[in-house]
Amino acid sequence: MLHMGTETADIDIQRLAATVAGLIAPRVPLRIDLWGPDEVAAYLKVGRRQVAERYAAMPGFPAPIRLPPAASGSTGEARSKRRGLLRWKAAEIIAWAESHRDKHHA
Repeated sequence: MLHMGTETADIDIQRLAATVAGLIAPRVPLRIDLWGPDEVAAYLKVGRRQVAERYAAMPGFPAPIRLPPAASGSTGEARSKRRGLLRWKAAEIIAWAESHRDKHHA
């Protein structure tokens, strides 16, 4: 077993912590974050297809934000990318889900 002095171990741990912190992307606060279909599906614990076909069509489901498509090239982009990317406000999805809480079991 390798024994290091406490000072050396503390310095190594601090250096490691600083390196790890530099690799972690800062989180966007939920109140302003935008979620794509995968994030919405993950939050609702359903498949991406269910988000698109079932939930997004429900009255009262938050309206999506359609981001403009990226400049098209000759790479044969998917049709959905040519129409733009759908995103939802994370806070609105969370509020919508919470609004469906079963009042009888609260």
